[in-house]
Amino acid sequence: MQRQSIMKFNPGFLADDQIIETFCVNTAEFDSIVESLLESEGGSNPHSLVIGSRGAGKTHLLLRVAAEVRRNVALSRWFPIVFSEESYEVSTCGEFWLECLKRLAQQVPESQRPDLELTLGEVRAEQVDERLKERCLGALLDFSDRNNQRLLLIVENLNSLFAELVDQDAGWKLRKTLQTEPRFMLLASSTSRFDEIDNPELALYDLFRIKMLRPLQTDECLTLWTAVSGQIAQKQAVRPLQILTGGNPRLLVIIAQFGSNRSLRDLMTNLLALIDEHTEYFRGHLESLPVLERRIYLVLARLWNPATAKEIADEARTDTSKCSALLSRLVKRGRVSISGGTRRRREYWLTERLYNIYYLLRCGAGPSRLIECLIEFMVSLYAPKDLAEVLDRMGREIKSSDPISVGTESDWANALTHRVYAAVDEGNLEEAFSILGPAIESSGTQVIDSIDLHFTAAFLRETSQLFESEEFSKCLPICDLWLGKIAKLPNFPLH
Repeated sequence: MQRQSIMKFNPGFLADDQIIETFCVNTAEFDSIVESLLESEGGSNPHSLVIGSRGAGKTHLLLRVAAEVRRNVALSRWFPIVFSEESYEVSTCGEFWLECLKRLAQQVPESQRPDLELTLGEVRAEQVDERLKERCLGALLDFSDRNNQRLLLIVENLNSLFAELVDQDAGWKLRKTLQTEPRFMLLASSTSRFDEIDNPELALYDLFRIKMLRPLQTDECLTLWTAVSGQIAQKQAVRPLQILTGGNPRLLVIIAQFGSNRSLRDLMTNLLALIDEHTEYFRGHLESLPVLERRIYLVLARLWNPATAKEIADEARTDTSKCSALLSRLVKRGRVSISGGTRRRREYWLTERLYNIYYLLRCGAGPSRLIECLIEFMVSLYAPKDLAEVLDRMGREIKSSDPISVGTESDWANALTHRVYAAVDEGNLEEAFSILGPAIESSGTQVIDSIDLHFTAAFLRETSQLFESEEFSKCLPICDLWLGKIAKLPNFPLH
């Protein structure tokens, strides 16, 4: 299978046909935006804001919309004006419209560029911001009328843009134009919700249709993995990558490109090398956080396991209420997830587990045995044919090693129990038995006590259903399997 060339950091470098070819996730959000463009009749336009964490696929989604507008005849009444990912030169309302005009002059057909470049050169000399705004708007609307096309403004990182504005009235001026001028529609992105859209007293409140980019599910991870790596994989085999990346498309693309010529087993084995190779990217992710939020984030990176706000606050040497507020911000940004606990004692952990590994590597003396065991266990967990052998060996190692470095026997028993549960719930008793034997030998009664009731219930459920449907020929082999396998397991209680 041929690999697709996906730019993990700068999809803006791709041509339209490459953007279309490589776009394979966040398709529901794409369809919704295109539908709003098709249905807009020129009255009050439905402006849209796409919110997602760094690497969630916002840029690729917006560029895919722009490519669709350029190629779809049904959308020919629109002309997309695509801003760069960072609009560093915009600090006033007039400069926002100047940026629109500049991008338009770069993106129109070559035959129309001379006139627009001449106009752009003239208006740049304007020093009064209100007159700059009016002159730029005049040029943009003149282009719209001449070509009988409305303008779709595609603006990245709107939250950052508004944070840099020095004109406090800029937001209100922009809102007025967008609400009263049907020749403009704004499609923007943001890394998180921000005050301008959440505060009823501020300019952008209730202006947008909000579209949240959620972490990818396993099926979507499999689709992206296949598209980038060119390898056909089973859904179960991609599950470790979903766990480690938190369903973040950019991290998954990094892993898929790194592992394009490797098997999934080789990829996971070389995961530490991948993290080392992308140290600058991981460091940039951390440094992009505000100082106080970064402190809380790094505590979670070091703790590894889910932790309560109180436990995190103690580690960060701050009070619990302040820590809870910072955790709420990190959850809103998608950097931290709530993993369980109770309403009053919620537990938190990093959404993207690769950052745990990165930080543990950077703050320690190199790869710890914990990380190595984790990777090997995850590979085997989702490749059942190798699991029995690895469980036996690693179980013995846990009993003979320092519990701090490789995990406790109880942790090991819980992990094995979880995998047996999954196999039983999937109706694969043969696989469950193949795991159960070495699990009991290495972890003893902890696994037996935990699994016994669940296993018995699954056996009775399956055989009862077969009896009720009078499928006796299918029922007998299961009973034989149950009695034959269980009788051979050491110390397993028969009921």
